[in-house]
Amino acid sequence: MDQPALSWLLAQLGTSTDAADLEARYTRLRSARAVAMDNTNNLIGIERQITAVTAAVAPDDSTPADGIAVLVTAPPVLARRIR
Repeated sequence: MDQPALSWLLAQLGTSTDAADLEARYTRLRSARAVAMDNTNNLIGIERQITAVTAAVAPDDSTPADGIAVLVTAPPVLARRIR
């Protein structure tokens, strides 16, 4: 498997996907598209992504994962003066 195919697969399946596993699957299936569509091992990658998103703090979360509430306030500012 060449570097562009590996880069494309990592973009499709997540950067935490094992490159050696992708190489073995590419050898067995003979195309990058077939590897990306092979659902037998892709579920592990999806579960990893779900875990990472669940653990991350989103910008609009009212309470972060550590349980400490963060309140940010900003006064409204007019974009231009109204006549």
